[in-house]
Amino acid sequence: MGSTRSPLDPLLRAFLQFVQEEASGFSPTARAHVSTIAERLDVPPELIDALFTSAKCRGFLRPVPHARVRVRWQVSKAGRAFLAEEHSAVLSPTSPRAM
Repeated sequence: MGSTRSPLDPLLRAFLQFVQEEASGFSPTARAHVSTIAERLDVPPELIDALFTSAKCRGFLRPVPHARVRVRWQVSKAGRAFLAEEHSAVLSPTSPRAM
């Protein structure tokens, strides 16, 4: 089962991997958090908003209540499947990339 491909998918994967590594999840309103991800991915901070929106719209993130009024975002089951799908395709000897 493949998901819709996008030119942003490689960056989206890197973004989701970063979010997955964060125990408390991702806060799109925390400028320091956005800046850290942007530096790690070597992209402008504004692109992080686009990646967040893409991940959210595609169901790759789920909201998790944090503190009293804040919401953090964590990788959803669909997001983990998206990350695993690419990992499997890279490792598969029948993958077009492996040939």
